[in-house]
Amino acid sequence: MRFFEIARIPQGDFGDKDTLLPMSAPRNTKPLPGGSGYSYAIQNSGNLKEIMIFDQSKLIAELDLKPTNNPINSYSVETVATDPDYRGKGLGLALYGIALSVLKLTLQAGDRQTAAGQQMWLKLNNIPGVEVKGITSVPTREYREKPGDEILWNTPRKTVYSFPVEAGSRSMRSARRGTGVYSGQGSMIAKWTGQ
Repeated sequence: MRFFEIARIPQGDFGDKDTLLPMSAPRNTKPLPGGSGYSYAIQNSGNLKEIMIFDQSKLIAELDLKPTNNPINSYSVETVATDPDYRGKGLGLALYGIALSVLKLTLQAGDRQTAAGQQMWLKLNNIPGVEVKGITSVPTREYREKPGDEILWNTPRKTVYSFPVEAGSRSMRSARRGTGVYSGQGSMIAKWTGQ
């Protein structure tokens, strides 16, 4: 199983052996929950928030998040990479788990995802305490509220709202008729509710 989501780096470049640059584990590492023996660290680099997992001093997985500068203070997933020798160990899910349950960030998916990214959001939807919703915007004059909608913010010109989603066989799908998750306008957010 592969754990990368956004294809903003060249095709074939993400997740290869040379994607993760060698680095020593910073001093502020903490044990990764679950008894794996791995550790994690969080650091800010420019306007990116980097979550890294280490096997002793070797970087084996990284999630880079960028603030979206919207009123809900969400972060978009810029890059997810796992050393090929460590794939299939749940490290991608662990990275997202740190972002959601430790940092309490609201994550926002892109309007397009790789198949692996779509699978990751299905997994996030199944974690107790994580809430996944669709998010989209429409011209304010065209917005018509439906059950399950929540207006996140609006202006005289645009209304941004969340709506219910449900698990499909290969990806999340909208539970709101007429509104798509992967429609070019639609996306998803995930946040920790702790319930």
